[in-house]
Amino acid sequence: MKSYINIIFCLFFGFSILNATALKVEPSLIQGQLENGLKYTIKENSKPEKKASIRLLVEAGSLEEDDDQKGIAHLVEHMAFNGTEHFKGNDIIKFLESIGVGFGTHLNASTTTTRTLYTLEIPLKNDNLEKAMLIFSDWAGRIDFTEKELDKERGVVLEEARYRNNLRYRIYQQLKHEMYANSKYIQRDPIGDLDIVKNIKIDRVKAFYDDWYRPEFMHLVVVGDFDSKNIEKMIKEKFSDFKNNSKRKQATRDIEKIDKTRITIAKDKEVISPSLNIYYYDDYKKVETEEDLKDSLVRTIMIKLFNQKASEQMLKKNPIATRIGLNSRRFATNLRTYSFSSSYTGINEIPALKEITKLMYTIEKLGFDKKDFQRVIKELKKQNNDSLKSLKNKMSKRYADQLASYALNKELFIDEKYEVELVNKLLDELTLSDINKKYKNILALKSRLAMYIVSPNVEVSKRRVKSILNNKDIDLKVAKDTKELPSKLSPDNLKPMKIVKETYDKKYDYYEFTLENGIKVVYKFNDYLKNSVSLNAFSKGGFSVYDTKDLPNAKFALKVIGRSGLDKYNFIEVNKIYADKSVRIRPLISRYGEAFSGSSTKKDFEYLLEHIYTFVTMYRFDDNVFSNLKDITLANIKREDRDPNRKFSNELAIYKYKGNERYKPTDEEDIKKLNKEDIKRIFADRFSDMNNFTFIIVGDISKDEVKKFSSLYLGNLPIKKRDENYKFRGIKPVSGEHEFIRNYSNENISSIALSYSKELPYSTSEAIYLSAFKDVLRTKLRELIREDKSGAYSVGVRTSFQREPYSKATVSISFTCDPNRKDELVKYIKQVISNIQKNEVEQKYIDSFVKKIMNSFDENRKTPKFWLNQLKSHYYYGDDLNKIEKYKDIYNSINPKVIKDIANKYLDTKDILYIELNPKTMDK
Repeated sequence: MKSYINIIFCLFFGFSILNATALKVEPSLIQGQLENGLKYTIKENSKPEKKASIRLLVEAGSLEEDDDQKGIAHLVEHMAFNGTEHFKGNDIIKFLESIGVGFGTHLNASTTTTRTLYTLEIPLKNDNLEKAMLIFSDWAGRIDFTEKELDKERGVVLEEARYRNNLRYRIYQQLKHEMYANSKYIQRDPIGDLDIVKNIKIDRVKAFYDDWYRPEFMHLVVVGDFDSKNIEKMIKEKFSDFKNNSKRKQATRDIEKIDKTRITIAKDKEVISPSLNIYYYDDYKKVETEEDLKDSLVRTIMIKLFNQKASEQMLKKNPIATRIGLNSRRFATNLRTYSFSSSYTGINEIPALKEITKLMYTIEKLGFDKKDFQRVIKELKKQNNDSLKSLKNKMSKRYADQLASYALNKELFIDEKYEVELVNKLLDELTLSDINKKYKNILALKSRLAMYIVSPNVEVSKRRVKSILNNKDIDLKVAKDTKELPSKLSPDNLKPMKIVKETYDKKYDYYEFTLENGIKVVYKFNDYLKNSVSLNAFSKGGFSVYDTKDLPNAKFALKVIGRSGLDKYNFIEVNKIYADKSVRIRPLISRYGEAFSGSSTKKDFEYLLEHIYTFVTMYRFDDNVFSNLKDITLANIKREDRDPNRKFSNELAIYKYKGNERYKPTDEEDIKKLNKEDIKRIFADRFSDMNNFTFIIVGDISKDEVKKFSSLYLGNLPIKKRDENYKFRGIKPVSGEHEFIRNYSNENISSIALSYSKELPYSTSEAIYLSAFKDVLRTKLRELIREDKSGAYSVGVRTSFQREPYSKATVSISFTCDPNRKDELVKYIKQVISNIQKNEVEQKYIDSFVKKIMNSFDENRKTPKFWLNQLKSHYYYGDDLNKIEKYKDIYNSINPKVIKDIANKYLDTKDILYIELNPKTMDK
């Protein structure tokens, strides 16, 4: 329920409310506080089995830094992985990797202005949990600080700062002075002052740790498949001895609410899509009582109704905005913001403002539509009730993340079952006047900030902006919702078609049904995720079957039709029809095929298949959608060169495929070729031969239900007498060794990539061996490039084994760095590769990879995702399902010689593409 109604409920230990309407706290939590002030929350949860999720929240961030410590909260977080009392140097990472915990995936940490958070997902085998608790207790009070490790980590942090110095960060630096007016937030951010990071003495780093890593500022969260009493005992044993060795007070988290209209403008030459935000600031109210929960529901409904009206605005012909929306969030600790936002194209700063304020003030005067209100209430009740049925699906990681957030914000984590009942009661009590009143109250707030993000050549008159914001005397018109919408779209006279063939695979427990029209349906019952059904359908063809003159329309067919609605109903109306049904479908037309992916609850499974039926047989073409999409795409293409990364990527695609029409990025000429009739023709053609589709259905649904609704909806899909496949036209990337180097970046950063490709036959074992090599190489590069040389924030390694239209393996290595060090770091990477090719790697690297896989293998095999993938590979590629039984043997067969052979086999190739994106200054 929480994810649907967009409300944050947080846990605060020891919290009590003497009000009669106080909300009930989740009873399954064990909460406690040690004598030193450290708080803890424990929850038993068996999904996944034999795993635990641990979080250590330290309520200290960059706001706690002294002026000579800017950036040190973040640096301390990095140092936590570089040695503690019980784990010297990198031994924490080494130990955790030895038990199959991945650095960056299962093990991580982060720092913000207000907190530092350490996270770990760990398998519960042997004494893993005890050692994990020892690691967390070391982080809490026993981090080592050595000059050697500090100097290494300075370089890593500097490279992280280089990596994060992007458009978003530069815009934030311009806007923060108004956003955080008169507060310490303006002077602090986690990256900090790089001169301080480079030069600060070790005693000042340790001083931050000693001052602020105090048990009274800590909250430990442990969730997993264990005995909670045993966990509580461990916490008391390992964390009780810590002392609060400082009496310094935390910086305030509050921000002043300024009761006037402010206007700020940020400019950057990389801005492609300009935007406008109008923020209203209100006092933040915690959800502590039924009345608070009711108010949060009012807020949720109001936002949904506004965004629905905004979407309708986007369906008009030639709107100024490309997107309009409203959202709300907590801002600092004392404020809540309501943000009306608009993205637009061109130099339309004033027209965009007039468009969004007209919508805002129209709703303020005339209110929301009653029918829309009733639909949203119905939708929320459906989602609320579905959430109760899905409680058993909730993973420990999700609980741990939520509980850490609740602890930070010191709010309640409501009893989940009680919450569902209460929300239903409150939804029944709400009226449209409650929603309209809330909306008017927001627009009456005095604290307001208008914020533009634009290109450097754009000038915006603040006086004119303020005048428009204050002018509510405009022509107020709104179209009332008078159209009656059906409960579903398919015709009532549909008759079920016969199932002409049914087979059962006893070994893997799945059924195959062939319908009268030739469509194949594969079904497997799986209730790992309760009340959830997943679908995947596919057919070969895609836009590969069309001549180059048809490519622009083929690529845009789904973009236009998919947003046009169904039958006589537009896109928004279709969403309203399905609003109270938990159904999602995602159609796809790709280069080599067509597909559907989708999901639903058990009860709404019928509508999942009905939605596919209506999408194929009742599609429509919306002229406004077509016209608006062309205008938006064209405007973005004209501005693409402002983004160095996009410009670089576009030119790289042209280079790799020698400018071939089938692989070049969409350009202005392509947009000019788009036309209605060709789009309709191509879309109809792609979904006219549904007998070439195979539908795979896996989930918590009975065989009888699958047969019943497959016969009715899939059985009536259109068919055509053709056995279609994709067309491979012999087009391949450039071969041989190539360098692609461009100096486009506006910042002092080089982005480097090495890509090795080789055409080799695919096999399951080869794909697994290649994956193992990727993991080994990534670990060794991290150890050398990041940890030893401090040369990059991270080094990415990706491998892929393409199976169509021909078999080819690719290994790609990428990183960002100081331009002055790129040649040095590339040399180190090649040395690591050469060493792996010449010498067998240590067994520990392989053991770490295999344990990562095996830690979750049995659990993953239970999931619907696993079976969807296995059944798809069986029906799409013809893979033998018996490979499932061989997976463990293949993983266990990996040894140092296998890794050496793979390195030689796949990286000893003539097809190497070296890529550099460098600063513009390197041209000088």
